[in-house]
Amino acid sequence: MRRHLTWPALLLLGACATTPTPVTTPSSAAPTSTTPAPSTDVADCFDGDCTITVTKDTAFPLDAKAMPLTEFVVTKLGPEGVECRLSASRGGAFTLTLLKPGQSAAAGFEDTVQTWVTLVSAGEGSVVLTLGHAAPK
Repeated sequence: MRRHLTWPALLLLGACATTPTPVTTPSSAAPTSTTPAPSTDVADCFDGDCTITVTKDTAFPLDAKAMPLTEFVVTKLGPEGVECRLSASRGGAFTLTLLKPGQSAAAGFEDTVQTWVTLVSAGEGSVVLTLGHAAPK
């Protein structure tokens, strides 16, 4: 009786047979960051694309012509995370709770631009959030 290996099994076997090659980087290479330095000016978030430090419950307007949202409100913040509400231009609101750094959630409608909110960091009395129109990587 002959057994045939499937493509996934062959790929797995091929992956096991290779020896990883170590990658080295020069010690003088500076680390790069993909997150811009946080702002404290809520006006920087009007277009829905920003990184901001928030130190208290805060509300700021969003450009309803560019996205289906009119306002972003931080209702609770601290080392345990952040809770925010995004008011929709069609009525109603989205409530997002982000509990740990790196966690993201989107608000919007299927037929519109989604606005993603990512908790970058959380500390006593402040959080850093990133808002954007593309899913975080």
